[in-house]
Amino acid sequence: RLPRVDLDFVGAHGLTYHLFDISASELEQADSGYRKVVMDVACDDATFERSATPRGFDLIYSHMLLEHLQDPMQAHRNFFKMLRHGGLSIHMFPSRNNLPLALNSLIPEAVSYRLLKLLQPHRDTSGEEGKFEAYYRYCGAPSEALRTRYESLGFDVVQHTGYVGHEYYRRIKPLAAAERYLRPKIARMGLPLITTNLLILRKPEQQ
Repeated sequence: RLPRVDLDFVGAHGLTYHLFDISASELEQADSGYRKVVMDVACDDATFERSATPRGFDLIYSHMLLEHLQDPMQAHRNFFKMLRHGGLSIHMFPSRNNLPLALNSLIPEAVSYRLLKLLQPHRDTSGEEGKFEAYYRYCGAPSEALRTRYESLGFDVVQHTGYVGHEYYRRIKPLAAAERYLRPKIARMGLPLITTNLLILRKPEQQ
């Protein structure tokens, strides 16, 4: 939930840095020195065009956001409009191409929350590591189908990398050891059993 870039860095480098969130109360938790925009980043085209959303960004970045959107491709469409030509859209997001997150996407939210507290008792779900409903739409492993979707929005796909490994079994030692043992084997075989994605998209330079 914390801003990914602190105000000292923003000021030292002369950056114009905006925070976007659908919830005003979430934005209120950030320092008052940030520029804050209450916005549904996945709003439809008409709503986006009526809004006073800032544009001309060099970089748009999200961290563990896309899995919570019912229509992430609409969000990418809006990000495209918000970028200058040559600008980058960078996103870190989980995939349910692994057992823990696959279960999380199938079971009721109340049950999912209790399991989370069991497996990650250290996590502050009422604070900086809050839990929100996840849909995982278009959050799969890198594929030609996903590349085609991003390109259909006008983006060039600079990088889409899936990463293997997680810590959900930390409290279940045999499972944790087995999961760590299998990581390099899964990676070498190129299996799509990933936990996290890094996606870097570029809005092409104007012709």
